[in-house]
Amino acid sequence: MALVRLNYYLDPSQGGITHYTPGTAGILRRKFDTQEVRIQDLRGQEDKFNFHQSSFQVSKFDIDMEGKTNDEMKRDIYPQAEEFIKKITGASRVVCFSHLIRRDTVESNREALSALEASTREDSPIADNHGFGKVVPARFAHIDQSPVGAYTLLKDNLPEEAETLSKTRWGTTNIWRPLKTIRRDPLALCDSRTLRDEDLAIVESILPPKGSGNGYYDTVSKGDGFQTLEIKANPEHKWYYVSNLMPEECLVFKIHDSKKSIQGRCPHTSFPDLNDEGDVSARENIEFRFFVFYEDQPAE
Repeated sequence: MALVRLNYYLDPSQGGITHYTPGTAGILRRKFDTQEVRIQDLRGQEDKFNFHQSSFQVSKFDIDMEGKTNDEMKRDIYPQAEEFIKKITGASRVVCFSHLIRRDTVESNREALSALEASTREDSPIADNHGFGKVVPARFAHIDQSPVGAYTLLKDNLPEEAETLSKTRWGTTNIWRPLKTIRRDPLALCDSRTLRDEDLAIVESILPPKGSGNGYYDTVSKGDGFQTLEIKANPEHKWYYVSNLMPEECLVFKIHDSKKSIQGRCPHTSFPDLNDEGDVSARENIEFRFFVFYEDQPAE
């Protein structure tokens, strides 16, 4: 078990935020409620956690996606990923609606912003909404969508079917898969059974405009943004990670489940691994996001 520092939600009255745009200078200036937290390594006991109980699990997902373009990913990889998620979730239908690749570090973005600020005139500071930086690990405890945000994504990405599909049970689910063995910035997952409604705070995610030149986030959604949830510190939270996660492995976790009696939300965050020696190359991973539908079950 490792003792690490995790970034939790900070109330706006203390300098926190109510909204943000990924891929901007403001992201790198965010303030958090940083707490020391114990995180347990699941290596060797991966089978103790189940998608339907704790809202996450470790699985094998050995698939060749090297060198694929976005169009090739959608054509060749999305169908395989959908069948994989269908088996895990038991859903009657699965739709992969986006993916995101991360290959850079928080530290490299911060260094680049500091250099840019040092070269900028004092009377023309870099604004928080200035498009800046590459896609890096998210170092704050969050859930990708709130229930409202999940429905926004459903309407934006499946507009002709959203109303009908939301009449029965549905949700959103992620795959998080390494592109090389993870030795830096591993992903921590919180057991959803230790999370309370009072621990959640709504934060709006406003995506960069399509075609703005900051195209890293163009694959996240066809829409302009959605509501997310960030996590307030609570000592009752139980956090886990898997050391040296390999490319043939993946983490599968719930984001939203319309059936409120089911644990349907998994907080997650990257963290600086205390075993890092400082010279480890950037973490490389891909994330797939899915709508999952249980068309033979009531919505709630």
